[in-house]
Amino acid sequence: MKILILNGSPRNQGLISQMLDIMTEEARIRGAEVEVIPIRKLQVHPCTGCMACRSRQTCVLPEDDAQHTLQKIQWADVLIVGSPCYWGNMNGHMKVVFDRIVYGMMGESPKGLPQALHKGKKAVIVSTCSTPWPFNIWFNQTRGVVKALREILKWSGFSIKGVIQKGGTLLCGRLYGTHLPRSSKIPRADGATKQKIYRRTFRQNHFHVYTAVYNKLLHQFLRVLWFSYQQPDGSYHPHP
Repeated sequence: MKILILNGSPRNQGLISQMLDIMTEEARIRGAEVEVIPIRKLQVHPCTGCMACRSRQTCVLPEDDAQHTLQKIQWADVLIVGSPCYWGNMNGHMKVVFDRIVYGMMGESPKGLPQALHKGKKAVIVSTCSTPWPFNIWFNQTRGVVKALREILKWSGFSIKGVIQKGGTLLCGRLYGTHLPRSSKIPRADGATKQKIYRRTFRQNHFHVYTAVYNKLLHQFLRVLWFSYQQPDGSYHPHP
């Protein structure tokens, strides 16, 4: 199996990098051929929106690392994309890369209908943000990253097999409190990877402090917003 990992983290030892390193290590142990592309090191000019690539099937801008990245995506059977959250979306460098290679991800029929160019391939999405769980999900922070990447990958023909989201990175500089909402849907071949992430995630006491604090905040948040009770006069007020 050929696996390509796109690391969108601007930091060599950021949480995205740590999580993707675990996946890289586990995949190689299992005999997969793995290529890792650190997006931060790429030299990519932004898309000009000329739309010429739609008819020419190639970008008219001078060749740079965008074309190299597309060749690797075409080579891979599985694509793993990791990005921190910037304004509820993937970071800008990764977005520029995907903008430049759209012609190699999704084609168009003569009637202008989209045509997926990577049918049968699989993908995993990884995202982190400073907003703590569960607010990173509720307020479309890591969830916003996942939605944006899912759109790109879905229309390109990839089948999303796993999503990993982690909030609260300012409180936890390492892999504590990782939220794996769809871990059961990650392929069986990634079982050991999931176990390794969980071990690194929960082995420290920091996680218990983290959970207790946010459970209390969440409890107060829900009481104030939703849980009301009826007063003798028939009116409703939040719990004191």
